[in-house]
Amino acid sequence: MTNETIMETLKVQPLSEEEKQARHILKRLTGPIASCKEGTRNGRKYNRELWEKALNDDIFKEKIDTKSLFLELGHPDRDETDMNCACACIPEMPKIIDGDLYAVVDVLDTPVGRLLNTLIDYGFQPGISSRGTGDVIEGYDGESEVDPETFFLETWDIVQTPALKKARLAVTEGLEKEKADLNVALRESLKSSSEEDKKMMTEALRNVGIDVVEEEKVSDAVEAEDIKESESEGSEKESKEAVDDGTDALIKGLQEALKAKAELEATVKSLRESLAVSDAKVGKLEEENGRCKGTIVRLTKLSEGSKESAKRIASLEEELKRKTESINMLTKVTAESKARMDDENRSLRESAKRGSDELGRLRRELKESKEANEQKVRSLEESARKAGARSAKEIAELKSRLDKSSKLAEGYRKMANDTMSSLISTKAVQLGVSENDIRSRLGESYTLQDVEDVCESLSEYSLNLSRLPFRLDGNATVRIKESKMPTAKPTPSYYDDDIDEHSLRIAGLD
Repeated sequence: MTNETIMETLKVQPLSEEEKQARHILKRLTGPIASCKEGTRNGRKYNRELWEKALNDDIFKEKIDTKSLFLELGHPDRDETDMNCACACIPEMPKIIDGDLYAVVDVLDTPVGRLLNTLIDYGFQPGISSRGTGDVIEGYDGESEVDPETFFLETWDIVQTPALKKARLAVTEGLEKEKADLNVALRESLKSSSEEDKKMMTEALRNVGIDVVEEEKVSDAVEAEDIKESESEGSEKESKEAVDDGTDALIKGLQEALKAKAELEATVKSLRESLAVSDAKVGKLEEENGRCKGTIVRLTKLSEGSKESAKRIASLEEELKRKTESINMLTKVTAESKARMDDENRSLRESAKRGSDELGRLRRELKESKEANEQKVRSLEESARKAGARSAKEIAELKSRLDKSSKLAEGYRKMANDTMSSLISTKAVQLGVSENDIRSRLGESYTLQDVEDVCESLSEYSLNLSRLPFRLDGNATVRIKESKMPTAKPTPSYYDDDIDEHSLRIAGLD
């Protein structure tokens, strides 16, 4: 199916240059964008019910009506469309034709759209794949089908390898008209040029592979086409007359028509197969067309400026001379700088060599010092280990001796306590007092000397009591002895309840 048939079915007319510029459209593409009967490369099928349901969705219709069904270059990871990444738009509702879904795609004058336009000019035939969400139903035969009830169509994207192999778009604008316009422009340019300029332009066009058809040849081609058409009409007239002759001629004509139909069908099939190849050449021809237009512009400017060429050449020669002198001067300065840099590099290399030697020496010394230190460390570790063993042994011996000393001291302490108790008991018997009388006068800790001092004090106390002229045992009596010595005054008498302070001091009871 040709692009013209698709355009007629979709009821979309090719754009004029004025409309392109006004609507910022770089190119208009057309082609199959999906299929109702063929599966994708990954084995999934999208049936006719799914596409009809998707195209009749209210949101999808709104996108078509508002010119917002934008396409992106490459499938994004997200489901929604980012208008900052838009490169094209589908302006009209796609149509299902012979089981395939066809659409027209406008390449927009956006940053990504210009990139796509450059790729198309290079010769890239854009692939297109749908972007949407839905459940996949696995079939018994290994094939899967997308569920029409859960499928939601977001948009399509321009891709390098489409999911549907034949989903490729082609430029709708024909190249024949542009070639004809180009030929007319070239002829007019050649006609208005001088012989010398015409010769130069013809040679330049021939170098880029463009042959300009002259008007005489065009008219000859038109006349030949007219003759061909007249002969064809005459042939058709004769065949009609032959058909009127009888039934045999009619049968013969039908047989020829069937044969011609078969040949035409074969030709159509061949043309369809070559359509993909021809679409790929469209980009190349457009690129060639752009080069031709650029050549025309350059040649036109060249012909207009031919009178000033000599002045321009002289000016360029003068400028070339000045630049040559500058280059020579820069060459000289560069050579001097190179010589200085070579000297500095030589000096740096020598310094680096000396530094490398010094570094090697230091590394050797460090290695030797490290080995000596490691030997010392090993020796010290061995000495420390031996000293530790000796210290452990000495500590064990000292601990044993300490235990023995503790036991011996405990025995001595017990012996001292026993001795002290025996001494107190013996002294108590000697003094005629109780042991508690002695212990009460001792402190918490005491020595033999302390016991001796206390016992001596008790002995003096007892002696002093014995010297008193009375007793303190509760039966107070006084001994009176007549003195043989005369007295100057009478001796005072003592009573039980009148013990003077002097007598107590004598007894040690004050």
